[in-house]
Amino acid sequence: MAKMQMVCSSTFIAWLHGQNLICAGTPPPLSLGLKKYTDVVDVEISMLEKGWYIITYALGIYHLNLFIAFLTPKIDPAMDFDAEDNGPELPTRANEEFRPFIRRLPEFKFWYSVTKSTIIGLICTFFDCFNIPVFWPILVLYFFTLLCITMKRQIRHMIKYRYLPFTHGKPKYQGHEEATGKVIVSPK
Repeated sequence: MAKMQMVCSSTFIAWLHGQNLICAGTPPPLSLGLKKYTDVVDVEISMLEKGWYIITYALGIYHLNLFIAFLTPKIDPAMDFDAEDNGPELPTRANEEFRPFIRRLPEFKFWYSVTKSTIIGLICTFFDCFNIPVFWPILVLYFFTLLCITMKRQIRHMIKYRYLPFTHGKPKYQGHEEATGKVIVSPK
């Protein structure tokens, strides 16, 4: 009986370790990703308080470029010349070819690059040669102007080619199409 309990408890402990490994490999939810990014912004703000304006500005521009690459599709529909007269677009009906949204910069590489650049920025703050005195309001104004122009262009691109880089929950299917194109509604 004692051997049986030892075997059962050993099996349970091994199962728990396996579950911990599985949980460690799953991607974090969006809220955790936002928490990570707010931590990065906090580091940038603390660098700003000490006068490292050029490093913070360069880091902000680099993060903006990474974010734009994260939002854009890997295969840009604007460069798809095999499309119809009115331009390429993503499928909107069930009988069209399904092409999933594949990012130009995957999420893991996005967070890896953000982390790496923030660490490099922090290392740069150890050297006084990077603490260049500048009139910081001009840098802030230029950064927000660049941010608005870039995001406006990106949002127009999303609207024009009908893609949304984010998903909202599990899809709910109403029915399916037959070969004739008639929609058959399945009971709920």
